[in-house]
Amino acid sequence: MELSVSQRAISARPRILRRTRRDQRGLALLEFAIVAPIFFFILYALVVFGMALALKQSVTNAASEAARSTIGVVDNPATTGVDERVDNARNVVLQRLSWLSTSQKASLTITPTVASCTVGPGTCITVQVTYPYDNNPLVPSAPIIKQIQPKTVGATATVKLS
Repeated sequence: MELSVSQRAISARPRILRRTRRDQRGLALLEFAIVAPIFFFILYALVVFGMALALKQSVTNAASEAARSTIGVVDNPATTGVDERVDNARNVVLQRLSWLSTSQKASLTITPTVASCTVGPGTCITVQVTYPYDNNPLVPSAPIIKQIQPKTVGATATVKLS
C-alpha cells in the first residue's frame, strides 16, 4: 500500500512534534544562563546606586543639622584656639553619620567655617562635608558600575548665627 504525499506529511507530523519537544529540553537552561547574569547585574546596580543615594541624603542632612545646631552655641573667648561652634558642628556630623563604619568615618572631610556672611551683615557658619566615594565605596562595585558611580559625595550648608 503506497501512501500519497499528503498522507505521508500527515503521518510524519506527530514524529516532528515529538522530536521538537525533545530537542527543546535544554533550551530553558540556556535561556536562564543568558538572562540570569543580566538580571543579577541590574539588581546589584540598584543596590549600589541605592546605597550611594542613601549616603548623599545622609551627608546632606548631616551638614544641614550641623549648621543649624550651632545657632544656640556661644563661643567661649577664654578657650583660645578652640571654637565651640566648630566642635559642635563636627560632633553633630559624626553623630548623624554614625551608621558608617569607623574607617568610613575616618575618610570624611568635615570643614565648619565661621566667617562674615557674604550676604548682609552678621556672622555665618558654613559646614562642608565630603566623602570620597571612589576610594571607599559602601558596597564593592562592579567594573562597569565603577565608571558611572560618583567620585565624591558632598554637601554644604550655611546658617546665619547673628
